[in-house]
Amino acid sequence: MSDPPDEQDRPLDGDPKSASRTRTLYPFFQRESDTVLSIAGAIATSLDTQLLIGEIETGTGTASYETTRDVAETVLRARDSTSIDVDVLGLPLTGPSPIETVATAAATFHINIIVMGDDASERIEAQIAKRTGCDTVVVNGRSSPESIASILVPIAGGPHSGAAVNVASSLAAANDAWIELVHILETDNSGLKRAEAEELLEAGAVQISDTIEVDTRIIDGNGVTSEIIEESAYHDLTVIGAPQKGKLRRLIFGSKVTEIREQAQNTVVMARKGSDPELSLFAGTVTQ
Repeated sequence: MSDPPDEQDRPLDGDPKSASRTRTLYPFFQRESDTVLSIAGAIATSLDTQLLIGEIETGTGTASYETTRDVAETVLRARDSTSIDVDVLGLPLTGPSPIETVATAAATFHINIIVMGDDASERIEAQIAKRTGCDTVVVNGRSSPESIASILVPIAGGPHSGAAVNVASSLAAANDAWIELVHILETDNSGLKRAEAEELLEAGAVQISDTIEVDTRIIDGNGVTSEIIEESAYHDLTVIGAPQKGKLRRLIFGSKVTEIREQAQNTVVMARKGSDPELSLFAGTVTQ
């Protein structure tokens, strides 16, 4: 693991090291995204966490002028946003590699949630989640929405389904949007029965604030991935839980999450509940 940030890598202002605060970190790798920034801000605001913004610069122990400038400009945009109502701090992040750099920052600044853009691959996100134990969110901003009015949340009761519901709730509250919770009931009867699916959707809806409009729907279909991709055309965002397959099974059968992120017709947000119970702020499995 790389050394902790030195004097030049400390936040532009404020004190992010106090262990008494919960914190959301938005580290951008190669480019900053307004879509990812707004989603990180919505999550931080909803959960009342401090928002730390940092640009990753690898292969050096001292941040360049350009990196420091980029961070400062992004922090100013976040502070000017009417939808971000939390403390916002900025810091350059330096280290030998993106994963090492984010892991060091997470430990140094007591991070609870890490929100990344789509330049963080599924592999990088999984390694960061494993190294840090934090909740993680990855935003595929290929088709950034002009506004967010509706959010699609497919749930199947996996270990990160509660995290997906939490993130969707935060984004709906920030954008005055409504949520559609769906479960794909495959025609080969390999998954839940219809009554179990109805109970699952009801359990997910209970986790969402009464102030947010929620619809639930069972979709009968031949394939989970294709049905979600088709439904994504009717919403501004799709929020999904992280994949739960082991590495070997993913190599053999592929990842439905990867297919959805690549083929969905809207912005896709993937959420993972952290493995460290002292850090994680997201819910776990949605159960019937």
